Amino acid sequence: MCSSPYNDYWKELRKLCAQELFCAKQIQSIQPIKDEEVKKVIDSIAESASLKNHVNLNKTFLALTVSVVCKAAFGVSFEGTVLSNDRFNKLVRDAFEMLVSFSASDFIPYVGWIIDWFTGLQAKKEKSGRDLDAFYEQMIDLHKEVKEKRSEDFVDVLLRMEKEETVVGNDILTRNHVKAIMMNILLGGIDTSAITMTWAMAELVRNPRVMKKVQSEIRSKFKNKERINYDDTDQLEYLKMVIKETWRLHPPTPLLERIERRSFCVSYSDHHDSLLSYKLHILVS
Repeated sequence: MCSSPYNDYWKELRKLCAQELFCAKQIQSIQPIKDEEVKKVIDSIAESASLKNHVNLNKTFLALTVSVVCKAAFGVSFEGTVLSNDRFNKLVRDAFEMLVSFSASDFIPYVGWIIDWFTGLQAKKEKSGRDLDAFYEQMIDLHKEVKEKRSEDFVDVLLRMEKEETVVGNDILTRNHVKAIMMNILLGGIDTSAITMTWAMAELVRNPRVMKKVQSEIRSKFKNKERINYDDTDQLEYLKMVIKETWRLHPPTPLLERIERRSFCVSYSDHHDSLLSYKLHILVS
């Protein structure tokens, strides 16, 4: 969905995800999973602190997002698949490396693929695609084998829609569509969240004054409350600003490329206008 052209298919797919996968009911159903996994992380960090052990926050946050996404979207922990911890992390890293790598075919459509073939990028893309496809197929097979009744996760919803032959744009939802949406959930939900949390902590360490204000806000709002749940975070206005500033300084996702369909002017002030010409390539953060 992220790399799809802006057309009726993209709009229908976006609408489908908003109504079926990211609706209020579905989000509420995964809240216990997030609460459970966050509690595990807090307990683990507290134990490391009591033992005066170092904590690798990058690995900790990555493990947290992996657990939440896999349980919420796929209904299983990745430890229950054929992928080990290291292999799963490598799968995600390789996929992101392919997404952000320079590809000559993106800039030279007719002959760029030859350059990618000589540099080995094409072979790496194909291998990463095969590995991801095998993972998605395993997730689908696991869901088809489950017989007992349980609440639907994202894969259950997608398979139900495939069975009902849901229309997306001018097409009927197929297995390839299901796996494409699963890829967006996997790659869009794991590394991006972990990167944001890691950079936020790094910036707080670099700015003790800001960290102190965040700590003061949390303590003044919740005082001696032992656990803070998701709903409580709505009260933390300063923390929200810290997160937004982290996104501004360290965008967690690759830039999206769009091609302008018509020329028009963008006004930044009374004296500054910029002309965006037809077919201009625009990178959106």
